[in-house]
Amino acid sequence: MHILLVAATHFEIEGVLVALSSDENPQSVYEPEYLVTGSGIFNTAYELGRHIVGKQYDMIINIGIAGAFEKSSEIGSVYNVTSDNFVDFGAENGQDFLSAFEIGLLDANEFPFKNGWIVNDNFPDSPTINSIPEAKGLTVNTTHGNTASIKKLKERISADIESMEGAAFLYICLMNNVPCLQIRATSNYVEKRNRKAWQIPLALDNLSSVVVAILKEFGNLSESERNIKD
Repeated sequence: MHILLVAATHFEIEGVLVALSSDENPQSVYEPEYLVTGSGIFNTAYELGRHIVGKQYDMIINIGIAGAFEKSSEIGSVYNVTSDNFVDFGAENGQDFLSAFEIGLLDANEFPFKNGWIVNDNFPDSPTINSIPEAKGLTVNTTHGNTASIKKLKERISADIESMEGAAFLYICLMNNVPCLQIRATSNYVEKRNRKAWQIPLALDNLSSVVVAILKEFGNLSESERNIKD
């Protein structure tokens, strides 16, 4: 099985690579290719788009950390981000924000969009994947750290997490008809910037454990058992 792991930074993927190279790692685990794109929408779109030209992957997994919007979400939680949104792509109209769909730059229901969201409903099927809570993500060029702007964003659109790459990743994979997953662990809350409160090691440990479990599962499944959800 041909799997590609994609991360924005080396530190987000390092734990998975270390685990895969461990002597304790069973031979049945797939040792995937990996790609570090650099942070942000443009790096992700360019590097991933360039990388997959002329190649065929059975699955591409985007892994990384994210900010959680709600305090009811425990830091370190791992999510399968099945819907994502280029939330700051649009125009200002006085105090209001108009999305790219509202000003006619994009069709809100033209593939891969559904009601303005990029929706991944064709992801690989396994017990571990099915056990991961699904989440809605917002992909931003500027991470939110201002109380007023966060409040305004929440009033405009509802989502679970924030990242700087997720929607770009899903867009590239879906437009190329490649089964994909966006797996993210929360390292902090979306609030006034406070790095002392961030729990990046916890998020990375949890993220790595889940991704390695997915790879182990696919290593132990027969070819006929590696289904893609309809």
